[in-house]
Amino acid sequence: MAKSRYKYRAVIIIPAQYQEAANARWKQHMDPTGGDQTFTVGLSNDGSPPAQAYVADTPLRAEHRDEIKWLADNAPRAWIAIFCRPNLEGSIAWLEETFDKPEYKQTNWQYRSKAYVSIQTQPRSLEWLLAKMAEISSPTVNLQTISGD
Repeated sequence: MAKSRYKYRAVIIIPAQYQEAANARWKQHMDPTGGDQTFTVGLSNDGSPPAQAYVADTPLRAEHRDEIKWLADNAPRAWIAIFCRPNLEGSIAWLEETFDKPEYKQTNWQYRSKAYVSIQTQPRSLEWLLAKMAEISSPTVNLQTISGD
């Protein structure tokens, strides 16, 4: 069985206003075949249209650092969780060098200039992921705040 070239997985939530630019960037730099369909699952506070944000779950390689950084720098209210396979020696250095900085850890959504980036090297439960996603729709940090509406 061939080994996958992908060592990372990202769950990304972006404000709706960045959907077109993010899909175009993904198509141009990551997936020429279907990249323009990466951010198509809409989210809203009550589950009804219009979408206030879009979510994607995508595989990554270290070569994708520039695309993740572009998204983090250009969609300041986005939330990006990057999951790494455990025991990949030296494999997260590029993530830490790029994202282990205060500007990517700002939790006050309204005043962020860059996306919040979380690097996960340990297994996480589905409950953890749902709780993180719920932070976005909490009364103090809801999708309207993230999308700027």
